[in-house]
Amino acid sequence: MKGTKRLRGKSWQLRAYSGSRDGTKLEISDTVPPRKNPDGTKVPVSEDEANDELAKLVVRAIRIRDGGAVAGKKQKQGIVTLQEGFEAWLKSARPALEPNGADTDEDVLRNYVFPHLGHYELWRFRPNQLAAPGDADYDQDIVSMQAFYAMLAEKGTIGRRRVDRKTRVVTIVGKGEALGSEAIRRVHGTCRRAFAYCVERGWIRSNPAVGAKLPPKIKRAASTPAAAALAEFVAFLEQDDPEILVFLDLMNSGARRVDMGLKWQEVSFAAEGGGAVTFGVRGLITARDENGKSQVLIRTTPTRKRKLRTVALDAGPATRLMALRTHQEARAALCGVALPSDAYVFSGAPDGTVPRNPMWFSGGFRNAKARAAKAGVGGLTGVRPYDVRHFMITQLLAHGVAPAVVAERAGNSQRTMDAFYRHAVPAQDQAAADLMARIMRDAANPSVNR
Repeated sequence: MKGTKRLRGKSWQLRAYSGSRDGTKLEISDTVPPRKNPDGTKVPVSEDEANDELAKLVVRAIRIRDGGAVAGKKQKQGIVTLQEGFEAWLKSARPALEPNGADTDEDVLRNYVFPHLGHYELWRFRPNQLAAPGDADYDQDIVSMQAFYAMLAEKGTIGRRRVDRKTRVVTIVGKGEALGSEAIRRVHGTCRRAFAYCVERGWIRSNPAVGAKLPPKIKRAASTPAAAALAEFVAFLEQDDPEILVFLDLMNSGARRVDMGLKWQEVSFAAEGGGAVTFGVRGLITARDENGKSQVLIRTTPTRKRKLRTVALDAGPATRLMALRTHQEARAALCGVALPSDAYVFSGAPDGTVPRNPMWFSGGFRNAKARAAKAGVGGLTGVRPYDVRHFMITQLLAHGVAPAVVAERAGNSQRTMDAFYRHAVPAQDQAAADLMARIMRDAANPSVNR
């Protein structure tokens, strides 16, 4: 890397140049303006000062070269800024992603990343800035990913887009709202994968998201319902909304909302009153179409969470499923159509050929909770449909069911069970505490055991 300088008039013109990684010429320049005297006249800065500025320019050029960027006249012909690189990644990765996953990545970039970082050149990014502003070794060229995550946790975003479903009018909401730890981790995951693509393409040397420290993870307060409250809610739904009750039964059997693309051919009933249901055959999701409008999709490609598994049902849920099937057959007959074997379990169409929108389950559950609260059913504040699934897992673990069995029923890995549900066995934990107390008591009084 070389640098030159020349005095033109009263200003020093600086230039640093070298060959870049792809063989093209890398060249950057700068100007050192003259110094203004107290009397108003202007004089050039000294040659030593110009040499200091030239040295800084050479260091900056080296950093650009090491970052994999092409500067100068060649810069406009390739990928330069973060937004350009990340948009290229999203376009390349979208075909291999689940549609709702691609929509989530796009929302993260448009709402959180591009407003803050999109205009910076890729070579500027590092996991962290090692010095604070004002320090002698502070580098104003570096953009710290760690500082970006900290800013999201403290101040939030410039604004989050909200699109009206009917008018398609875009408004900016959420300005200044700090992001939670889970949302920041979602932003980090998208950035890490996008930077990795830029590294593979040779636009930067290393992934600046790797090694950036994230804000402390704050766990959401537990909202798993108590057994008594859930039982009272079930009794209320038997008279209020049998379809939402079947949804609740399936969540309490280990299903996720994505599993609600279930068809009747995946449900079986036993002669003794029980039954079984197979989850994971297909996934029920929403995604945006080419016009940005939300649409319901059925996905049959396997995913990490959507595992094919058959779980047993006891007599209660099986009976309620059978009653729902009978109700749908009667509705179809009134409409002059037949209910086929491959009809959806949850459908608003008489012939069951159109699945419910995933948002129908969340809205129906929320409305049923509100009606239950008016009827005097308590203990459901903050409870989500997913908390019913947590209820099943924690209760089975607390009552001594083998974690491997619970993991299979829930479609989780053993690692997930250990990481997220180890805390959910208070009865066993208390038994362990009692055992240790007994061991220490016996050790302190050995004569008692003789």
